[in-house]
Amino acid sequence: MTHHGILKRTGENSKVRVVFNPTERDAQGYSLNDYLLAGPKLQQDISVIITRFRLRPIALACDICQMFRCILVHPEDRKYFHMFWRSSPNEPIREWEHTRVIFGATSSPFLANRTIKQLTYDEGKNYPKATLALTQQTFVDDILTGAFNKSEAFEIKRQLIGLLKAGGFELGKWASSDVDVTQPLQDSVELPMGIIQSAVKVLGIYWDTTSDVFQYKVHEVNEPATKRGILSRVARTYDINGYLSPFTFLLKCLVQALWLQKIGWDEPLPTDILEKWLLVKAQLPLIDSITIPRCIYKTEVSCARTFEQTREHSRTLGFTIQANRIAFQFSSNSEQPLKLMQEMKVGQAEINVVATKVEAAESKIEAGQEEERRMIQDEIQSVQEKIRMVENEMKAKYDELR
Repeated sequence: MTHHGILKRTGENSKVRVVFNPTERDAQGYSLNDYLLAGPKLQQDISVIITRFRLRPIALACDICQMFRCILVHPEDRKYFHMFWRSSPNEPIREWEHTRVIFGATSSPFLANRTIKQLTYDEGKNYPKATLALTQQTFVDDILTGAFNKSEAFEIKRQLIGLLKAGGFELGKWASSDVDVTQPLQDSVELPMGIIQSAVKVLGIYWDTTSDVFQYKVHEVNEPATKRGILSRVARTYDINGYLSPFTFLLKCLVQALWLQKIGWDEPLPTDILEKWLLVKAQLPLIDSITIPRCIYKTEVSCARTFEQTREHSRTLGFTIQANRIAFQFSSNSEQPLKLMQEMKVGQAEINVVATKVEAAESKIEAGQEEERRMIQDEIQSVQEKIRMVENEMKAKYDELR
């Protein structure tokens, strides 16, 4: 196999990673990857992992250090992973054999995930919380889990370290929304990316651990005013969970219009589409101001209560979705779409806050004394009135957008 170095710059630090190329073809037109089997998919979808990452107030993230290099290849299969190497041009070329899983091979992700799965089978009974994190909240080598309180977070951290150590792995790049959880691990704490202060990157998303929110960063906007340029911007917008769908949907509508008009990849844009593209391009920096709360629920809730709350507010949520859709439909009367999305998000946040208050008040009734019932019921009525006010305000915005 041929190999080359990849230089990765992270803030002020840089490191070189050796990447092997099992895709390079021989004289007959075949590569090593053509003969390797990928195996079944064992990892969870990224979108599912990110959603689960939002379900607990204390978040905890880490990764398995050099995961592939910690896994041995079966001796009978090592003959397929050979490389030539010499430390200096004056030395003879020597043939080396890989004993560990390499990057880039078709079979490598399966081997890594299957090894972790086997580790949970063998040692998981002693580390139940860590087993849950590895099976339900891990994507390859990135672990995104959480807890409802500090003691549980410390226990999850302890179990993760113990379980992975039993398999010969080491954890690093620790990050948490609570600094106390990672305080004893300062030597292996994930450093901010530099682009967004106090933010680390988890599965491609910027996570500000201080304010515990997801953020986005728009890199330099220099795409040409062509179909290729617009499509390039769509491809460069990483949004696996669709939080920026109103924005990306808008760009895709522009690309669709260009296809319908049979505009070439590098042809100048028609005047009407060019005006819309320039408007969107000017508003792109507004994405930097969008923050999405990482945590959805601050306290543990049952499925039954969550269903009831969802059913109670389904009509309001429907108006929010409709308003978002209409706000991002492009017409001659289009206003600033990103600002409208922020307004809708604020309205929904208010509803979530008062809904939480209702739930807390109802819990007090269930556990409270008889003499407190009347005061608590008055509190519930007050909060429900607030919900109706927010609903009416959002309906008014919806009617304006129509």
